[in-house]
Amino acid sequence: MGNFFGRLCDVAWPDFRVYNGEDLKRYLLISLAVLVPLLVYYSALAAVLGCATETWMALVYAPHILGILCAILFVSVLGTRLGGCVLEIYALVCFKLSFWQLFMGANIVGLLIDGLLLWYATNLARACFALWNERFNARW
Repeated sequence: MGNFFGRLCDVAWPDFRVYNGEDLKRYLLISLAVLVPLLVYYSALAAVLGCATETWMALVYAPHILGILCAILFVSVLGTRLGGCVLEIYALVCFKLSFWQLFMGANIVGLLIDGLLLWYATNLARACFALWNERFNARW
């Protein structure tokens, strides 16, 4: 049973220190394959909502679009500590807001989605930190 939990922990919380710089770059580029469709989805929803109803209603998706744009920007930079920190802070703020919205009557689905975003952003931030450490150690 302990072996199962060890493997599950390795998948959910990988140790990025064992990967080289090329693997870390590849991991961050593959993560863009997740973030770019989310950006397209939220942008399309905002456009449809802006055309179907009042234009100001499209602002509902503005924080999601801005956050995903920032995530794409900082992941595209490939491995800066600033990018990892901004991703982590953004995901933590989204999670805290959805947690407090739960007390004000929101459903649990938003909290679960923001929890997944927090987990994913934490792994991306750790990959950014590992890539930056790899680059820094390569210079020495």
